[in-house]
Amino acid sequence: MQFLYPGVLWAIGLISVPIIIHLFNFRRVKKVYFSNTSFLHQVKRETKKRSQLKKLLVLAARILFIIFLVLAFAQPVTRSPDTTFKSLRKIYLDNSLSMSRQGLGGLSLLDEGVQIVEGLIASSESGLNYSLTTNDFRSDPARLLVGKELVERLTEVEYSRSFRTLEDVMNRWSSDDMSSSAEYFLISDFQESITGDFSALEKDSLSSIYLIKLSNELDGNIFVDSVYLDAVLGLSNDNKLNVAIRNIGEENRNDVLVKVFTDSIQFSTFTLDIPAQSVKNTSVNIGAFDQISGNYYIEIEDFSQSFDNKYYFTISEPKKIEVSMLYESQINKYLKAAFSNKEIFNLNTYALSNINYQEIQASDLIILDGLDRIPDWMDAGAVEGKSVLLIPGSQPSFASYQQLLQFSVAAASDTAVYTVSSKSLNSPWFSGIFSNLTEQISLPAVNNPLEVQGFYNVLLNTNAGKPFLVKSGGANFFLFTTPFTDASTDFHKHALFIPVLYKLAQSSANRTQNLAYSFDEKVVAIDAGLVREAALPKISNNERSFIPGVIRTADQVLLDIPEEITEPGFYTLTIDNDTVTQLAFNYNKAESNINSLSTSDLKSVISGIGNVQIFDVDNAEEFKRHFTEANEGVGLWKYALLLALIFLLIEMLLLRFS
Repeated sequence: MQFLYPGVLWAIGLISVPIIIHLFNFRRVKKVYFSNTSFLHQVKRETKKRSQLKKLLVLAARILFIIFLVLAFAQPVTRSPDTTFKSLRKIYLDNSLSMSRQGLGGLSLLDEGVQIVEGLIASSESGLNYSLTTNDFRSDPARLLVGKELVERLTEVEYSRSFRTLEDVMNRWSSDDMSSSAEYFLISDFQESITGDFSALEKDSLSSIYLIKLSNELDGNIFVDSVYLDAVLGLSNDNKLNVAIRNIGEENRNDVLVKVFTDSIQFSTFTLDIPAQSVKNTSVNIGAFDQISGNYYIEIEDFSQSFDNKYYFTISEPKKIEVSMLYESQINKYLKAAFSNKEIFNLNTYALSNINYQEIQASDLIILDGLDRIPDWMDAGAVEGKSVLLIPGSQPSFASYQQLLQFSVAAASDTAVYTVSSKSLNSPWFSGIFSNLTEQISLPAVNNPLEVQGFYNVLLNTNAGKPFLVKSGGANFFLFTTPFTDASTDFHKHALFIPVLYKLAQSSANRTQNLAYSFDEKVVAIDAGLVREAALPKISNNERSFIPGVIRTADQVLLDIPEEITEPGFYTLTIDNDTVTQLAFNYNKAESNINSLSTSDLKSVISGIGNVQIFDVDNAEEFKRHFTEANEGVGLWKYALLLALIFLLIEMLLLRFS
């Protein structure tokens, strides 16, 4: 047994007061005269022994009252003999967005965590130093605070867009030299998705580590899991926005209201039934290609959690596809007409005798129309990273074709006329082009197709199994097996012609957009042509501006996402006040997966770590009591005070009724 305030034990000396009173009777003696004292002598003999016993009992009651009263103020506790105390307490307070949930005590988990820290300070001995770490990692872990300073620091803690794993926190603490002499307190809801590896707790086996698990209401959340566009953007007036919404709860959610906004104007609303622990996919028609650019957000009606009810994203007008067409002597008018849409393509045409090599290098798609022989300068290295469409000439040089395509090409083996197979159009490569295909569809004829052999993929086949359009297995090189002449095929006059060429162009230029960025992605990648050399980009919203770090590569500019950007929403990337593009930021999806580890799960994963204790508490007072009993010992002052009152009552009864 030990005492929290041993100095009070000096007051035990007060027991001398009742002893002195017992030894010396300070009452004045009053003489009373009687005519006959024989009766008094008899009474004195009978009560002498009882009177002495009464005085001894009163003296004992007074002494014990004083002793137990002093012990109550000295606060005795029982402690384990191997209990050691540290002069430094390092506290991690999880202030991630999942801590905004309501706890069992009625407050948010973050507020309950703050109260736990305050209670830890109030119940601790003076002279202790503290270190506070939150998810922002902005404060120096070696900076020490006394109790009052820590209480003031707690008033500044706000929710953070960042989340930290156990490894992150332990590595942060181990960066200073005082960690080995500290007690660790980790206050969190311990989310399944981001808690991390508990083996990090074994790095410092000499320290005491306390995991304080905050209890919360039943887990459950609905959030936007992903948003993406159909691959063939711009080929129709029915461009689809695909949305996946996830329900991580244990209950089915019916009639969930979903709203879609563009530039703050609602243009679509619908309801969904989302089964428990599943993802519901749906799509929204967002209109024609030239009308869909703008700032969008999706809003879900979910009262269990509100921080992720909105998902922000932007759709930018795609850059035009650069197409270069090389021809022998006369350009193919059908090909030229196919790529004449100036809203989608920048078409440059060159005769072999007049080539602009610099513009060809800037092309996304290079079309070799009717060439009998591939130019000597054009090999796989010269067109690396680009797409090449080869339409054979009337007398092709198969050796030069093979050198570029990396598969063999030979003359036709027969003179039969074939038809493009309708089954080819069901290939995933044509997904999104055709709204409805029937068995009775009229398809182009193919006469004398070239023979191909080697590593390639067939995109369009004939009804006899002869390839009509093939793609190299090792590069983005395409080959039609017949020239675009009336004698060879009517494909160039068929309704299938434009969709197939548009699909080829789409696969040539990466028109897929990164619609939104998560805060954990760290960098934003944009086209290098949008940011000139030595330019100073600026990211801003309606309230603040931020200067990102810039890393330039051959074809991209990487911008660091400043940590000061904490609010999701739309931001504008500008250079010298000129708008470059719009950016959308959202919270990490891992934070939306708010399911937490249970106490039994925590005990299971730390079963082999001897220096870790778990506290599963509903409120700050409960933790304070549990922690005091488990680590500072069981307080005996209440029992001492109770005994003091009992002996005081005994004294009163002895004096009154005896």
